[in-house]
Amino acid sequence: MVAAAMAAARPWSVIYLAAPVSVAESKQNPDKYFCTIVDGTYHVVVGAYRAGARRFVNLNSAAVYGRAAVIPTPETYSSNLTNPYGVAKCVVEQLAIKASRMFGIGRVSLRLTNLYGAYASALFGLFVSQMRARKPLTVTGDGSQRRDFTYVGDAVHVIKAALESDLEFEILNVGTGEAISVIEMAWFFGMPITFIPRAADDPDVILGAIDRLRALSPGAVPQSHAAEICPDFLTRVVGC
Repeated sequence: MVAAAMAAARPWSVIYLAAPVSVAESKQNPDKYFCTIVDGTYHVVVGAYRAGARRFVNLNSAAVYGRAAVIPTPETYSSNLTNPYGVAKCVVEQLAIKASRMFGIGRVSLRLTNLYGAYASALFGLFVSQMRARKPLTVTGDGSQRRDFTYVGDAVHVIKAALESDLEFEILNVGTGEAISVIEMAWFFGMPITFIPRAADDPDVILGAIDRLRALSPGAVPQSHAAEICPDFLTRVVGC
């Protein structure tokens, strides 16, 4: 199906975002994550090459760092992986690098942290679903763990910049360079909160260093702040 779609579209460039995103599910069903993420990416890269694509932008995850001992974490950090999701994302990034070099496709891999905004999945998407269902938000531990929450609109600008750049075989962290706690993000929703057990391998902080993004594509560095975006978003989109 991927090969047929690529052949029909004959794209100049490919943006690859498809992947399941639940760390907890990856522990329960690692086969799904390795098959979907690793095999899926291989077929997309090969399909892009055969269709004549010259650019490939891979949307990856800061989960490749695992429980990083260096914060903010640079792209050169040697991963301390703790779950199948992170392992699959680490493997697939190397696969994309090697395959792109072999096929001569300019490839940029963007390591995202937690996205928020319209259609964001993972934690923010869970909170939105719970809010719409008028259910308490579920926060693991005491919610003090910190994340660099990045607005989806800013992520789109980074993707656009990567497509229009002449960067090849580059890996870039994408984020604001600042982190807030999960409980702070939950407070924006104004909903009751239920605290549930936190996984032992859940990092205290996920914060990628954005020096390379700032140097190579300064106009694409995310500038939005959750405190400014979330209230309006939740009023307009969720209708609360």
